[in-house]
Amino acid sequence: MDYRKQQLESEYRSRVNRVMDHIQAHLDEALTLEDLAGVACFSPYHFHRIFSALVGETLGDHIRRVRLERAAGMLRGNPYHPVTEIALGCGFSSSAAFARAFKAHFGMNATGWRRGEGRPDRNPGKTLRKPGKTGRKGRKDVLPSGEYNRLVHQPSTHQKRRKAMKVEIKELSSFHVAYMRHIGPYGPAVSRLWEKFNRWAEARDLQPKGAVSLGISHDDPSITPPEKCRYDACVVVPPELKPEPGINLTDLPGGKYAVTHFKGTDRDIGKAWNDLFRSWLPTSGYQPDDRPCFELYVSSGKKDCPPGGVFQCDICVPVRPL
Repeated sequence: MDYRKQQLESEYRSRVNRVMDHIQAHLDEALTLEDLAGVACFSPYHFHRIFSALVGETLGDHIRRVRLERAAGMLRGNPYHPVTEIALGCGFSSSAAFARAFKAHFGMNATGWRRGEGRPDRNPGKTLRKPGKTGRKGRKDVLPSGEYNRLVHQPSTHQKRRKAMKVEIKELSSFHVAYMRHIGPYGPAVSRLWEKFNRWAEARDLQPKGAVSLGISHDDPSITPPEKCRYDACVVVPPELKPEPGINLTDLPGGKYAVTHFKGTDRDIGKAWNDLFRSWLPTSGYQPDDRPCFELYVSSGKKDCPPGGVFQCDICVPVRPL
């Protein structure tokens, strides 16, 4: 494929990514073909076919699936929240419509899913690896810096410990980020995504010491089919930065987050996510809020460390009072 064709395809994918982001942020609203085609700047007549070709499912199927997957995550993460409120909050017109769609998709009713009769729980927020700077051979040891301190307000006094895990409730500012997206199974492909993204960011001097990067796993692999899972490699950028082929811009909302600092290897970070969701969260007085979980890394300016080496990041889970 020549360069011009690559540019054109990247533009199409960027527009479709904008639509997917819009859907994710407005699942509780009516989502019409005309409105979503407008987000993509495509004709409504052609947009449905374009979306299906690039995403691998129809627009209606995508909206229905993402709504059901959000509801499934809320059922697991908010055990006392009424099913009807979850259904309406995820964009279903009634509890009956939700019940039919949920059973057709997951093969059981919402109550059974909440009791854990479905697939075994896996880590809802696990991103499987850290971004750092992997443009050469490995990780970059990332340490907190003054830049991050300016982005994060003072934590509250609410802290919990579970197995030496220190969790603080913090008010995080919003982040304006550039991102590159991978759709498919998490794992080695995420490392390759970061290598490609970091080369792009380094060439534009977007990863100096103190730069903030985010790794966002939008989907829970225990709920979403692996081939549909979305992962974004992000870096905080100035507002004047313009989008480029293959690169999207978006704003991540600020607000209240449960934050725990992690230091370890790829093999350890999954356990840290599990401890946060399974040990700390149920007795914290908080429940997950409807915003992305992410791992936050701050560049220290040090050299890359080898794959499998020790790295540091903050694990951030959006929360609201139970």
